[in-house]
Amino acid sequence: MKHLLLVRHGKAQDHGSVPVDFDRTLVERGRRDVRALAGELNALPFAPTIVLSSAAPRAEETAEILVEALNASPALILESALYLASAATLIRRIEALSDEHDVAMVVAHNPGIRDAASLLCAGFLPSFPTSGAVLFTFDCDMWAGCAYETASRTRAFFRDKA
Repeated sequence: MKHLLLVRHGKAQDHGSVPVDFDRTLVERGRRDVRALAGELNALPFAPTIVLSSAAPRAEETAEILVEALNASPALILESALYLASAATLIRRIEALSDEHDVAMVVAHNPGIRDAASLLCAGFLPSFPTSGAVLFTFDCDMWAGCAYETASRTRAFFRDKA
C-alpha cells in the first residue's frame, strides 16, 4: 500500500510584486494556512517519510513548514524540475521514488499539481487552492508500475478562504 499527498504551496506574493515569478515567497496568510494544513495532516494514521518540493521559495517554505510541524521527520528534497512542472513530470518523479517510502508528499504549483490530482482520481478537479492537499491511496507495493489511474482519492484538504 502506498499513500501520496499532493500539496499546492501556500498563498504567495502577487505576481506583479516581484520581478521573477520563481522568487515569490509566502505571505502571512499562506504561512498560517500551511500550519493549519499540517495540523490536519497530523491527524492521519501515517506520515510521509519523504517530501519532494519545488525549489521555488514559496513551495520550499511550504514544505519546510510542513516538515517542521508534522509528527514525523521526513526527508526534504528540493528539486528545480518541480517548478511549474506538468502533471506528466510530477507523475514520472513519483514513479521514480524509492519503494522504501510508503508515504510520500509532493509540494508543487498549479496547474501541474491540479492536473496530476485530476489524473489520479480519474476526474477533473476544477481548482486546487493554495495550501490545499489531496491524499491518494494505491494498492501496490512499488511506485513504478502502480496503476495510478485506479487510485482512490482518500481525502481532500481544501480550506475555505475567508
